[in-house]
Amino acid sequence: MTRISRKLAVMVLIVLFTTGVIPGKFGAGIGGISAVAAAANIPSQDGIGNSGSIAANEVVGTTFTGYQDWPSGFTKGSADFVGGVYDGKSIWMIPYNANEILKVNPETGEMTGYSHWPAGFTKGSNAFAGGVYDGTNIWLVPYSANQIIKVNATTGVMTGYSNWPGGSRGSEQFIGGAFDGTHIWLTPYSGNRLIKVDITTGAMTSYNSWPSGTSLGSYPFYGSVFDGTSIWLIPNGADRLIKVDPETGEMSGLNNWPSGFTKSADAFRGGVFDGTNIWLIPYNATHLVKINTTTEDMTGYNGWPSGFTKGSGSFAGGVYDGTNIWLVPHSANMLIKVNAATGRMTGFNNWPRDFTKGSNAFMGGVYDGENVWMIPFVADRLMKFGDSSDLSGLRLSSGTLSPTFNAATTSYTASVGSDVTSIHITPTAADAEATMTVNGSAVASGQSTATVLNVGDNAITVQVTAKGGNTKKSYTVTVTRATYASADLSGLTLSEGTLSPAFSGATTSYAASVASVVTSVYVTTTTTDTEATMTVNGSVVASGQATATALNVGDNAITVQVTAKDGNTKKSYAVTVTRATYASADLSGLTLSAGTLSPTFNAATTSYTASVGSDVTSLDVRPTAVDAEATMTVNGSAVASGQATATALNVGDNAITVQVIAKDGNTKKSYTIIVTVTSSNGSSGTDGTSGNDLGSSSTTEPSGPGNPTNPTKPTQPIQPTPTPTQPVFNDKVDLAAVRSIVDRGNTAPDVSFTDVSPSSLSATVIQRSARMGIVSGFENGTFNPSANVTRAEFATMLTRAFGLTSVGSASFADAQGHWAGDAIGTLKDLGILTGYEDGTFRPNQSITRAELVVMLARLTNYVPSPTSPFSDVESNWAADAIGAFAAAGIVLGKAEGKFEPVAPASRAESVAIIVRMLDKLLAHG
Repeated sequence: MTRISRKLAVMVLIVLFTTGVIPGKFGAGIGGISAVAAAANIPSQDGIGNSGSIAANEVVGTTFTGYQDWPSGFTKGSADFVGGVYDGKSIWMIPYNANEILKVNPETGEMTGYSHWPAGFTKGSNAFAGGVYDGTNIWLVPYSANQIIKVNATTGVMTGYSNWPGGSRGSEQFIGGAFDGTHIWLTPYSGNRLIKVDITTGAMTSYNSWPSGTSLGSYPFYGSVFDGTSIWLIPNGADRLIKVDPETGEMSGLNNWPSGFTKSADAFRGGVFDGTNIWLIPYNATHLVKINTTTEDMTGYNGWPSGFTKGSGSFAGGVYDGTNIWLVPHSANMLIKVNAATGRMTGFNNWPRDFTKGSNAFMGGVYDGENVWMIPFVADRLMKFGDSSDLSGLRLSSGTLSPTFNAATTSYTASVGSDVTSIHITPTAADAEATMTVNGSAVASGQSTATVLNVGDNAITVQVTAKGGNTKKSYTVTVTRATYASADLSGLTLSEGTLSPAFSGATTSYAASVASVVTSVYVTTTTTDTEATMTVNGSVVASGQATATALNVGDNAITVQVTAKDGNTKKSYAVTVTRATYASADLSGLTLSAGTLSPTFNAATTSYTASVGSDVTSLDVRPTAVDAEATMTVNGSAVASGQATATALNVGDNAITVQVIAKDGNTKKSYTIIVTVTSSNGSSGTDGTSGNDLGSSSTTEPSGPGNPTNPTKPTQPIQPTPTPTQPVFNDKVDLAAVRSIVDRGNTAPDVSFTDVSPSSLSATVIQRSARMGIVSGFENGTFNPSANVTRAEFATMLTRAFGLTSVGSASFADAQGHWAGDAIGTLKDLGILTGYEDGTFRPNQSITRAELVVMLARLTNYVPSPTSPFSDVESNWAADAIGAFAAAGIVLGKAEGKFEPVAPASRAESVAIIVRMLDKLLAHG
């Protein structure tokens, strides 16, 4: 081409650029921007595809939307893409480390990968950095690749060119390029040659006649911009901006930097042309710098938005929408909008909730006429900013969406049972200003809409329209309603307690109550349809199978899930079984006004006999309850604890039944006494076959006074024998002293604390312990029931509760002079405390639940329980004591069948266990 014809071509390009009918250059250097003046149409930063121009619409939406529905066979790694281009239909992301070039549909976010590299070319790492669109093809700018690759935007067919000037590319690296209408210009990043590529032949020409005084530095340029007349090389390490005449290759340099600005290394990455000015995108530079292409004057802008701090590695590329410059964040935490007329800056960082904006996130931007697209370098997704016609959520009241909801996925299915006659669908728009319809009816974002379902397939369509009115997106859900199948139960029974209300297949919620002694319950469920399947609390069971469930004190939820044979129809039944807190239905005493109980009364023994003479026609029975709040009947008549009740007697056997009902109303216990009245002849009947011969007339002389006998020495009471459910006090405990302490608690005035409500579960035991003198509370009138108990505090409670004393002087090194030193010494002397291996007691350390039980157990003789109701004590050092005291009802567990042996004991727990132990063991011994 002659010099005249070249000048004519450049003039035509200027006209075409102004009218917006040819594609532009690669702008941001890294898939960045080249846009022309804010006219009706502007050339896009990376070319405009088939139409050659794009409407200059200001981006007014403020919604970030991420897309990461990567193509099959593609794995998103780190440092995948550098730059992108737009061909008027699709966005192309340029592969740096990615193994494919990806094409993205901007309407749906759908991605397609192309990796049919030319013969003889091997795609390695760090291959390409930036791309150029020439109206037909995408040109991939080689960074480490040994060829420049041309990709047909329609077919994806690739062609490679490697006829480098001088016969070798060498180690040169390029980032970004510009398009002047006939040639691609590759911008040197690590080399010193600017390369021009003919788009028809692939022939290459190099230029390196740098202006006098130019210092290129290690990495001179990062992208280039074509303004319709000249190529502008964006300085990275170079000390100046370079302007190149595309006809001659002649270069000139500009380094008249704005006042207050110092050009540093790694200053700019990419540039934007707004029709008059080139904007240099700051990477490490402190300012955004604008160069007037006519006057070549430079202006700096650093009025960063509130809350934003300009650091290093901030931005890489940008876009122009006809009104604003958009700076794409690399390590910056915001997308920055700059008004091209005023330089005023606004920041946006309302990133999607599941996205974390980190360092090195994006490299390059694309403008599609409505939105800003940020190309992911390290970020896990392609990010769009602007108007959104996406949904951020889509929920159904029944059934499960398949696949799992993703904003980029527009087609779903769900299945429901035959009993589901309607469904509610709740769509939520990503942009609060978008509008929506469900099956043609307008709905608000987040609004639930009912749709009637027929048996079979039912299509539900959600149409989302972005607030600009141009972008629309449809989501379709096909809900399949099954033919009839039953998920009903025909039976539901419990081994303990009574269902309320009575069972009905149509009723799905029940309650039942059991006594505190019931530690597990069997639930038996039967399905109406034998082909239905079931789970009880998540475990599969057969119809009619009884399943055991452990019960904690309080409410226990049992859920039965029935799935009909169609696999879709499901029904849940819920049973809440309430296990009562500990309540005693024991007697502490049982006496007769005549005769002697056999065996001797023991609270654990429920069957007795007694004999009286024929002259006894009635007797008084006096039962006394362990728990003053329990109620009683004698032969069906209500009596008060300790009240004597007369019972008429006949000759022979007379049954007297004492029924005790604990305060929980569920725990019950019956005691039976068979009183035998002998007849006048000494028999228990009327046949006269036994007894003395009353007909004898012989008499017996009265005996003399005889010799006096020595009084019998009193003996210690015989300790009862322990059983697996009943420990007994050992000889460390003075029973008389303990009974005196308990009696004092029965007669002492009431004690109350400001932080213990009379209606609380622990109120009774706390008040009893205070009346017995076990605890006294704090000076401010509180008890602090939930506070942890120290080892010293519990030692003091123990000596007070069981009247323990010692004449020894044993102690621990760290307990001498301690306020609880006497109590600690007493317990050590009695062998109840042993301390730690280092000879310390650690009095101010919180006592654990296991330590508490072991200290109490050392006051008893007990039989270790062969099993434990708790799942977390088997390997604990205190397992035997915990198991025995649990079997006796002295200790209770925590939630989920656990005892939590290493958890600290609270003040309320401590006194409750002491009082229960006193009640249990005194009633037995």
